[in-house]
Amino acid sequence: MHKRLDFGDERGGGSKVNRYHDDARDEATPIARKSFGSVFAPEHNRVAFSQTRRPEFLGEAPRGLSHLGIRVSTTSVAVVVDKKVRSNRGEIPEKVDQRVTGHVRIITRLAELGISPTRDPCRRSGNLIGAGNGARDGAETDYNACSMRIFLTGATGYVGSTVLDALLRASHDVSALVRDPEKAERVSLRGVHPIIGDLSVPASYAQPAEVCDAIIHTAYESSKRGPQVDRQAVDVLLGAAIRHAARGQHVSFVYTSAAWVLGNTSGKAAEDAPLRPTALVDWRPEQEKLVLEAGRGRTLRTAVVRPGIVYGGGRGIIAEMLKSAADGLVRVIGDGLNHWACVYDRDLADLYLRVATSPDGSGVFHATDEADERVMDIVEAVSRQAKAEPDVRHVPIEEARAKIGPYADALALNQIVRGPRARALGWTPSLHSITGSLARLLEEFRSKREAA
Repeated sequence: MHKRLDFGDERGGGSKVNRYHDDARDEATPIARKSFGSVFAPEHNRVAFSQTRRPEFLGEAPRGLSHLGIRVSTTSVAVVVDKKVRSNRGEIPEKVDQRVTGHVRIITRLAELGISPTRDPCRRSGNLIGAGNGARDGAETDYNACSMRIFLTGATGYVGSTVLDALLRASHDVSALVRDPEKAERVSLRGVHPIIGDLSVPASYAQPAEVCDAIIHTAYESSKRGPQVDRQAVDVLLGAAIRHAARGQHVSFVYTSAAWVLGNTSGKAAEDAPLRPTALVDWRPEQEKLVLEAGRGRTLRTAVVRPGIVYGGGRGIIAEMLKSAADGLVRVIGDGLNHWACVYDRDLADLYLRVATSPDGSGVFHATDEADERVMDIVEAVSRQAKAEPDVRHVPIEEARAKIGPYADALALNQIVRGPRARALGWTPSLHSITGSLARLLEEFRSKREAA
């Protein structure tokens, strides 16, 4: 019995292994300037690559073979390994046909072929996005059992990079919009198809987005023209998704907003709470409306994710607070008694994955850990982690506005946010507060800064 695993359509240079017999040492034939295409192997065998680079663990320590990532060289040779892999990570020496490479060192990338699904059966059924009324024999497509083609903006940004980690861990086929060749090389080494372009230049990404089964928009241009560029990008990406859906394909579109559109909340604000956006994000509700209306009555399914303040890793507001504490001075806008709605970056990424791949992933979804922590509680916990207790300066809102503009009002918001619709998708944050997770967050912060 032979299994097939597809390796993508746009890789430059590679090899293909054709398995027509149960002999585990069939020839591996290099094919110059061709894609990996399909690799055939007897069930229970593994496919691996020689001439790969070091393993890259996608966001967290791998739990098994399917969670391992590698850097695949353009001169790699795909080979079939006839013995069970005995390690969960690292380089594993295996003897292969001397006509290929003799003794090589191989890094495993794939789960067992008898377990890992192919993309084709999902696509050809027309049910990749899981509409139950269109599935064959009345059966719904299992999103998590199908590899989707996903177009991602902001893949090297704070939120987008963690979303990329989650998509790769789930074995999805990702195309990522990046601005320059250096970033393209960085994502391509992880098995991602880089699209070099810019949000402000629609021609650079409209066509690649149109062939994808899901579009996740996390990018934002941090300039005065940011809202205008974002509106243009939404128009282009929605248009691409609509055209794809018009061909009878189910498509999902996920837009990134922010919990700040809720303004100061009265009570616990769920996804249906009225919007009172602070000035920094007062343009986002119009974008949200555009996205949500595009998904009504179509095979296009649209969603809006509203993250709270994101923490984790080496970037973001909490990381800056850790750095400030280490430098000896933490500034707090106002008295610091206001509550922040926050979310761990990896938990947020998991919600994006669920929204993009679930047939119920339409509408608005709040992403917060629901800890309702006061700013001063966070500051005091951060200060205890510093080698020397830092000074804390309370900055009047007027002074803060003069220095950082409308960002000051966003940081001064008092928010208690709930996400019942996100929880209904089965999403449960792994970290439930900043103050209760600071040892872990500090270790992540140090690791990221050291690696930078």
